[in-house]
Amino acid sequence: MVAEGQERGALAVVGASYRDATTEQRAALAALERDDEAPSRALLRGGYADGVVVLQTCSRVEWIVSTTRPRWVAELLKGQLMSKAPGTRLHQRTNAAAAHYLLRVAMGLDSVAEGEPAVGRQMVIALERAHKDGSADRTLRLLWRAVQRLLGERRRRGIVQQGLGVQTLVVEELGARGIDKAAPIVLVGQGEIGRATLAALHDAGFRGALAFGRAGLAEAMARAQTARAVVVCTGGPSAWVSLPPRGDEPLVVDVGVPAQLANAPGWRAVGLEDLLSRPRRLLDDEARAWLVDLVRDGAARFSHDHDGRALSVIDEERRVFLHQTLPPLLERLPASEAEELRRACSMFAHTIIERVRGEEGG
Repeated sequence: MVAEGQERGALAVVGASYRDATTEQRAALAALERDDEAPSRALLRGGYADGVVVLQTCSRVEWIVSTTRPRWVAELLKGQLMSKAPGTRLHQRTNAAAAHYLLRVAMGLDSVAEGEPAVGRQMVIALERAHKDGSADRTLRLLWRAVQRLLGERRRRGIVQQGLGVQTLVVEELGARGIDKAAPIVLVGQGEIGRATLAALHDAGFRGALAFGRAGLAEAMARAQTARAVVVCTGGPSAWVSLPPRGDEPLVVDVGVPAQLANAPGWRAVGLEDLLSRPRRLLDDEARAWLVDLVRDGAARFSHDHDGRALSVIDEERRVFLHQTLPPLLERLPASEAEELRRACSMFAHTIIERVRGEEGG
């Protein structure tokens, strides 16, 4: 039986994406999970959570928590994270809005390259891992199935081109820097992102790209002495790659979280932060509208047992927008214009809530 003030099968999400925090800040958050007092284990041991999944990608780190007290647990977790990573901006969502947000993330609608498929696969892997190690409950397994279902629908529709992601940004960086497609390029790292980047480079016509793992590091560094560019795709806990000195300023792109490049004398270095700060790559209107509808229907199906789910989703999204998304945008405007825009947004959000409340009441 669920106690008063508690909710059955509710979700809380707390984390940071490229929109909220720098690459180093996200890396510091992710490193907390390698501690003996990892936030996920603390929530489970303390009885605050029935299940926890940690999603870590190049552009985000999220704690997905199943709990009977989602708002309270979200505040507790956020406070804990901020005490260990001060100055980091964190976002949080709860209840139906959390499910809606997670499905948006899984469909790539919150990514730099809109619609990219990698984050959805990474979420499935994280949920599968939690299921195997016993840290996923029924609610998280329902989320797992919901994400898989949406990925399957998108795959059958076939409207989202493959290959979008950080690897796309690497290819674009090399093109923008005028790297000749026949020039020698060295990739350090043969994990998932390394393989994806190598494939993307070959698909784009960079025929001289070769990838090396740690076992082949000596050969990689020998080739780096004459390479036109180096791309570092490893995922070590700290910077460790040292490139040979060069006097002609070749390009090195480091997509590691945290940064993997320890030393690169005479090289022009571009980090993940630089890549993620670019304008977003957007889908066409038809593809985006289809994905938005897919997420909406998927979130409604996931939350079908919750009364008033439409209003709770909108109300939570309104709160997140007004208190988390809007303030940083207003900082760029003069005070009078910022206040006018804030009032207009607040009034619009209030109107939407009242309209939905009236529809549900009628």
